[in-house]
Amino acid sequence: YVNADITGSNNTTTLKQKGDNNVMLFDITGNTNTTTVDQGSTSGADDNRVEFDINGDTNVLSVTQNHNNGVGTNGHFFALDLDGDNNNVLASQLNDGDKKAFLSVQGDDNDIDLYQQGAGSHYAEIAVGSDQTVAITQDGTGDHNASVNMTGHSATLNLTQDSSTSQVYSIQQYCNTANGCGTTSVTQN
Repeated sequence: YVNADITGSNNTTTLKQKGDNNVMLFDITGNTNTTTVDQGSTSGADDNRVEFDINGDTNVLSVTQNHNNGVGTNGHFFALDLDGDNNNVLASQLNDGDKKAFLSVQGDDNDIDLYQQGAGSHYAEIAVGSDQTVAITQDGTGDHNASVNMTGHSATLNLTQDSSTSQVYSIQQYCNTANGCGTTSVTQN
């Protein structure tokens, strides 16, 4: 099942769905957007779902959701609402376990990189303001949870959750410094 609504010009869209119950709903409004989505593989694809709404220009989105290997109809879910311009979002959820990600990006010049892998049931929820860079890696057999809310001037978050023990991390940050607030790096093993 694919539902698409593309308005504007210079949009490049590549969509692939293989495997079982894949669903893709997306809207693109604006111009110079590049979208690449590749969901299930041919073996053990089961259920994948991608929903995203992009408004603005010069956005690049790449989502890869592979097979969830026996989780059934509730493996992999990705949702995105992105307004603004010059955004770059890459998300990979890949193999085994129940993965979820909710992204809401408002503003401009954002770079978000989400990677969820491993047999654990991972979850991430990200809402970002302008000039924010977020990179999250959730891996391993633990059930990891992350919630990020960053608004304001330039700031960077590098979060790695990788272990057999379930990890939880949450940050709400508002940068009041016009020159930026630097980088926050967190590793949970």
